[in-house]
Amino acid sequence: MLLAGQTIGKLLIEPVYSARMAIGRVRYAMLFHANIYANPGTARPEFMDAASIALRTYAAELSAAADAVPWYRLFSFLRVVPRWKAIDDTVQALIGLSNLVYGSDHEGVEERREIIRRALG
Repeated sequence: MLLAGQTIGKLLIEPVYSARMAIGRVRYAMLFHANIYANPGTARPEFMDAASIALRTYAAELSAAADAVPWYRLFSFLRVVPRWKAIDDTVQALIGLSNLVYGSDHEGVEERREIIRRALG
């Protein structure tokens, strides 16, 4: 019985936990790097690089963590994890935001920030 519980934990609970942690890291990055991406193209190059790399890294981590959740649709239906479209929208918006850090497209930044806010709640 103990082995069955450990197996369920490894196969189901840990991937869901990892996905939720990845969502938390995205929220952290959005707050931490807001001063950089909200003012695109104005920070020192090393700060823009760090923000861009972090946003892209967390996008990749979120995508990988969600892919690792077995029966994702079931967990999404149960509202344990966000809908798959919300994850996909967030990943795309984070990558777009990471590219916009260097430019001057304030509208593009706000659009992607709103997509992420709506997708992750």
